[in-house]
Parts: sequence; C-alpha cells; structure tokens
Amino acid sequence: MDAKKTGELIATIRQEKNLSRAELSSRIKISEKVVARWEDGKGLPDPSVWKELTGELGIGANELLLGEKSGAPMEADQVSVMVIDAILRERRNNRKRRRKYMLAALIVGFLLGVLLHRYTVALLPSSNPATAILRYCTLHGLSYTEGQVTVTEGIFDPVWGQQYFVEGLTSEKTDPPFFFYLEKGAFGYTIKSAGTGP
Repeated sequence: MDAKKTGELIATIRQEKNLSRAELSSRIKISEKVVARWEDGKGLPDPSVWKELTGELGIGANELLLGEKSGAPMEADQVSVMVIDAILRERRNNRKRRRKYMLAALIVGFLLGVLLHRYTVALLPSSNPATAILRYCTLHGLSYTEGQVTVTEGIFDPVWGQQYFVEGLTSEKTDPPFFFYLEKGAFGYTIKSAGTGP
C-alpha cells in the first residue's frame, strides 16, 4: 500500500464527486486534517474507516489499497495480505515518528538543563568571595585565567556590603579594574553589585 498513490486516488475521486475535504470528513466522522494528511501522502486511512471511506468514494477496498481504480475485484487472500502489510507499515512509520519526537525532546531538555544549570550555579551563594565573583564573571562573559585572578578586600559600605577588587579579568566591553560588592548571607556570599573604575 503506497500512501502517496492512495492519497492521490482519494483526492481525485473526492474532487470528481464535487466533495470538499470537510464534507468527506464529516460523512465518515473524522477530522478534516486527517483527510488532508491522506491526500498529501503523509498517512494511510485506518482500517476502521475503510468501509465508510470506500462507500463514500464508490470504490472497493482493493482499489483503496492499490491506490488506483482497477474495476476488478481482488481475492480475499490478496486483500488480507495487503491489509496486514498496510497496518504494519503504518505502525513502523508511527514508531519512527515517535522516536524522532522523543529524541528532539531529549535534546531540547538536555540543552535547557545545561543552560539552567549554568545560570543557577552562577547565582548560588558561595562560602568563598572569590568563587562567588568568578561564577558571576563566567555568567556575564568576563574572561579570566585560573590561578591568575587576585581578589583583594576593599571598604565596607553599610548599604552595598563588602567591596572586593579583582585583578586578572578581561572584558571586550569595559576596562579593568573591576570591583564587586558582596553580601554575606546565611548560605554564603552573593553579588550585590559590580562595576569598573578606581
């Protein structure tokens, strides 16, 4: 059973009978989108609607299965073999589609997980001020080389918190030196503000 040939046959006979897709779908009690899918060769009619479909189109099940008008009836064995073949092919196609959708969903889920992990880790409090600063730098695109970053404590501001100066950071947008105001909470240090300048 060839989905493209069967779809072309359904479309041709439907048009010969001056039926719209909507009219045909309402007569056999299915969605218009399903009829469009058949006619586009993207699927095959389910065996549960063959009787109603062949009745509305005025063709035999053998013609529906072959995708062409033949006028000659087929033997029951041939029809049975074609029905089984069509059902198995449709099931294989459905499994392939399901696998593709599952793979796409897994890839999207993995990428979202990676992105969310990056932002979550960068925003989590840290017990060490230098670690909190480097997480912030990673999140905001500031470059640094491990082991070459120095963090020195500056003044304490009652509003902003403890100030830290950082050397060894580079950025395309701003020039060093960089400073950060950190606040120490119950779970560790978090960045309250960041800037550049003396």
